[in-house]
Amino acid sequence: MIIAVLKDLKQDVTDLKKIVYHLVKSQAQHIYKEKGMSEAVEHLYHDKSILISQPSVSDKPESNIIEVNAYPSENGNTSVKNNEPEENLSLIENEKKLIIKALEKHKGKRKYAAEELGISERTLYRKIKEYNLE
Repeated sequence: MIIAVLKDLKQDVTDLKKIVYHLVKSQAQHIYKEKGMSEAVEHLYHDKSILISQPSVSDKPESNIIEVNAYPSENGNTSVKNNEPEENLSLIENEKKLIIKALEKHKGKRKYAAEELGISERTLYRKIKEYNLE
């Protein structure tokens, strides 16, 4: 009995996805992210548990339209394109950048830079030497 109900729900979810997809597709030219948008609606745009994938919304005024291809198509596939430049995820490179920023901010004073980074002055000194940042 429970298994039958779960199978029915699976079909209902699939039908609901199709309905939402077609509604969004038909209204895509008119959907804008405005300053006065309620928190509930804003939550719908960003909660991955409600929508299969996040819509592509940018803070840039010229690209505040939600792209239809950010939603699953009828066959369940998504084609979300990330137009942002790829970030360097290297831990070493990011560590170097943080050390350089902290040293610049504190005008080369290692004690204060180390405090801001949450490491000892000795560790900071070793990292500076290791990365040839002298």
